Amino acid sequence: MKRYVCLYPFNQITISYDGKVIACNLDWPELMEMGSLKNDSLLDIYYNQKYESFRYMHANGNPQYMCEFCGGVASNIFRGDIEPYININKIQNITESQLSFFVVLELSLACTCICKHCVRSKDLERYPTIEKGYNQFLMKPEMLKLALSQLDEFLKEKDRTAVVMLHWRGESFLNPLIGTACEQLISNPRIKSLILDTNLQALTKDKIFQFLKQIKWPLAKHSNFDFHLSFSLDATNKDSYDKIRIGGDFELAKANALAFLEQRNALEILQLRFSFQFIVEPYNWDYTQDFINYWESRIDIKLDDIYIKRCHGRWEFTDLIPKIYSKTIKRFKLIEQAKKKPYLTLDIDENKYFVQKENSVFKYED
Repeated sequence: MKRYVCLYPFNQITISYDGKVIACNLDWPELMEMGSLKNDSLLDIYYNQKYESFRYMHANGNPQYMCEFCGGVASNIFRGDIEPYININKIQNITESQLSFFVVLELSLACTCICKHCVRSKDLERYPTIEKGYNQFLMKPEMLKLALSQLDEFLKEKDRTAVVMLHWRGESFLNPLIGTACEQLISNPRIKSLILDTNLQALTKDKIFQFLKQIKWPLAKHSNFDFHLSFSLDATNKDSYDKIRIGGDFELAKANALAFLEQRNALEILQLRFSFQFIVEPYNWDYTQDFINYWESRIDIKLDDIYIKRCHGRWEFTDLIPKIYSKTIKRFKLIEQAKKKPYLTLDIDENKYFVQKENSVFKYED
């Protein structure tokens, strides 16, 4: 019999810019705070009664109320649609021995844009933009040092490995410590992969060069390391870009994406792969094929990918999003294209050619 349970309580840790440890990176309002690095070690927080109770409730089909709004596996368990695991120890044994931890480390709560699909657009008081001043919403040097030290101790405790996502609710490149953070994470042998998403607005060609120069040698020493840098573009023209990424500059985003390609090749950084992301939305879906055509002639098709992504955020046209994505797939024959183009990634799991983002789901047969 198949049973499903959300993996996040068992193999994910989120650390906010100010040191809070949150149970799930989908909990943007921090309703499920488990503790703070200012007061306790990461190990103590992970094993404290609050965190253990949270995991126990998930394992027994009674997750906290916040999970009802997740839209993922946890929400199905909450409604009783899917039978959960019964044996919490069995889950913990499986996840800790077979899976890398997924660690979210937030360098910045502030962002440069107010995007239509983003939770930020619904609560601007909680999530600051650069117009309001943002230095107070960046992770400070002392907190970064503490977070990296605590993470290392946590991974050593059970000989764990980790994938680190170096962004969360804001734009990480607003923080001048980003190069240092990447350098130290790459140099840690327990970190196997680094994921970083950027809207490219806080960058210049010189900053890109300095960043790539800083991470080049750590990557060369860690030969099996995987660094995945994703560019949130979503447009091929200024008109659709301005409707989606309010406050952003389309020409700047495109120029910086091209600069990353050019300078990666010039510096010969072979372990850095780029993802050119296009979230299908009501304002841009007509331009999906234009986006593919433009970038496929410029990327390294053996290393990079073009990701045509379904909108998972909060949108005024929520009911239309699945229909628009399905219509886009059919109109531009994207399934047929993906069979011929391994660098084209779609957000569906209907055949082997697609990368489905299902790392939050663990399937078990008994």
